[in-house]
Amino acid sequence: MSAPSPIAKFWSWFSANHGEIADAYDCGDSERLERLFSTRLPDTTVALNWEIGPYHEPDYTLVLSPTVRENIPLTTRMVLEAPAIPSWHFLPAKPPKDLLRLHFELPQASVCADDWRYVLLVYPDGFMELDILIPANVPFADSQDPLICELLVESLIGEAARLEHIGRITPLRVDAASAPRGIAIKSLKDHINERLHQ
Repeated sequence: MSAPSPIAKFWSWFSANHGEIADAYDCGDSERLERLFSTRLPDTTVALNWEIGPYHEPDYTLVLSPTVRENIPLTTRMVLEAPAIPSWHFLPAKPPKDLLRLHFELPQASVCADDWRYVLLVYPDGFMELDILIPANVPFADSQDPLICELLVESLIGEAARLEHIGRITPLRVDAASAPRGIAIKSLKDHINERLHQ
């Protein structure tokens, strides 16, 4: 008899422990959640990530984050093989967020990207690159720009779309007093969907 696959082992563990996982999430106990998940996901060259979020309130949603394009088939397969557990939903990548404002809290600053702009470059094979135009007077160090731009794009179009279609995201600080260029960042999701369906 063959040994259970890593995916089967993960879901067997999750099925036995989902009550404790839900309790840790409800208590906001991120350290306990990290301990619970730290050695449970299947091994990959670039590690998978995870998050639990309120995407189907009042139910729980476990998001299996691929982190790189090559892991998308694995997280997709994991979700297809997930057991049916009452009050739990499973996603193979971080979904787009339903945001009224593009607001992010950093350890030392609050970021509002509502007025940011972008330039989208589309290649003949359909692959895309993005320049994110950031006002020069934002209240955070430019060393944080790449992470903030990645979070922003993921929030707008979702993790899978970012990994599958966006090859490069380049933050560019721009003088707010100069003539505006680019497109309003809130238009990004519709713009990319339009390009993908041409």
